[in-house]
Amino acid sequence: MKKYSLKITVILMLMAIMLASCGKDFLNPPQTDAVDDQIAFRVPTDLVTGMHGVYHSMTRVGFMGRNVVLFGDIPADKINKMAAGDMTFQTIEAYNFTDNDGNLLSTWATGYQIINNSMRVIDEGNRMLNDGGPWSAADISLMHTQIAEAHALRAFALFKLVNIFGLPHSTPTHDNTGTMGIVAEDRFIFSDESVQRSSVGDAYDLILASIERAKTHFALGNRSFRPFYMNYAAVHALEARVNLYMRNWQGAITSANAALQASNAVIEMNQDRFIAMWGEPAATHEDIFSLSINAAIALAASSLTAFYDVSGGSINHSFYYEFDSLDMRRGLFVRHTTVDPNFWRPMKFPNPARINNTRVFGAPEMYLIIAEAETELGTNLDAARTALFQVAQRNPAFTTVGDLLPYTNSQADLRTFVAEERARELFQEGHRFFDIRRTGVLMTRPTGETRLNIVDWDASRFVFPIPYAEINVPGNRVIQTPNWTANLPR
Repeated sequence: MKKYSLKITVILMLMAIMLASCGKDFLNPPQTDAVDDQIAFRVPTDLVTGMHGVYHSMTRVGFMGRNVVLFGDIPADKINKMAAGDMTFQTIEAYNFTDNDGNLLSTWATGYQIINNSMRVIDEGNRMLNDGGPWSAADISLMHTQIAEAHALRAFALFKLVNIFGLPHSTPTHDNTGTMGIVAEDRFIFSDESVQRSSVGDAYDLILASIERAKTHFALGNRSFRPFYMNYAAVHALEARVNLYMRNWQGAITSANAALQASNAVIEMNQDRFIAMWGEPAATHEDIFSLSINAAIALAASSLTAFYDVSGGSINHSFYYEFDSLDMRRGLFVRHTTVDPNFWRPMKFPNPARINNTRVFGAPEMYLIIAEAETELGTNLDAARTALFQVAQRNPAFTTVGDLLPYTNSQADLRTFVAEERARELFQEGHRFFDIRRTGVLMTRPTGETRLNIVDWDASRFVFPIPYAEINVPGNRVIQTPNWTANLPR
């Protein structure tokens, strides 16, 4: 792992915690590269301060503030960069990037900041619990809650990284669990260590283990629904998504239902409210977990809002016509005014102040997970249609579950409709490219709508390269994916 960027992050985190808990002692600070570990975390609220740093990393440009979301959309077939001449993610759209791509490096580095700093909270929280200090019941609950959130955010970051830099866990035709994944260590990684990549399967094992630990600690902590935190319902939502990618259909159904029950999240069916909610600072009743991007965090020119405004992020023309003319989701597209009026701008990040929240998990995704999993199980297609209807009814052509029957009469028809509905519902939320990879569907882009035409490409065999700056560290054992360029769409 690229140690110097990780070391700086850990040092800054320790400094922030010390400033929050040591009064005016910070006026005469010790050397920050030799700080005593036992000083950094002394009371339960220090864990809260540590988690603030983890959440801040989640909102950074390299992760859910922009890059990780765009890696799920721009390389795929529904959203493009063709409307603009600037280079923001243009190389990703055109597949002419190298292993020296700055966005890949930023995502890798930020992901491991989240992973390692979460592990620091876990280790220190467990130490305080084991020490049995003068903690009240409220203190103990707080510590368990922070540890639970840290386990879950660590699992989330690992999941995102392994799907960008490794093959999908499995597809209808391939089991990729033995292929090269990412660095997945079940411990804090110190700055002078030499580490190596684990397999995709080992990374998923660690993700699932972290999810189980999060649920264990939440059982002893605060399980109230807090949509701007990695709450108890969000842990189940993450588990549902992970199970879906693993093709564990029953596990995906169980976890998605648990997420919906714990959050009470529902689908917004008022069109005006649906359109307006994307630009509001408050959580919506569809949210299970969203990252609050406020004025203090605003990413300005590097935000998702800016990408879809001045940087020219647009939907393909053909995608616009995949929505019925009365579908409320069509109201989320407007013609570009700052780039090219002939291109449609998707508006899930509309706030001109560029402080839009980023949805991580929501009710629509959970219903679509249930619909897909029930379809793949094939034993209760009516259950698949019932879950699918919860989202499909955004199109007023579907007023009852029965209205779906002409389009979902067979398992194959259902499979196709669910995939199409995931594209219509989850655009701009970073799902499409990974859906294509995990389902093994050959990808085709409409001719002339992106910088690179693609026909019948098997994206399930493609991985993004490990950043060159990561593997070019003396003594490092992280190696590049062999022949990664061989699977580029050419």
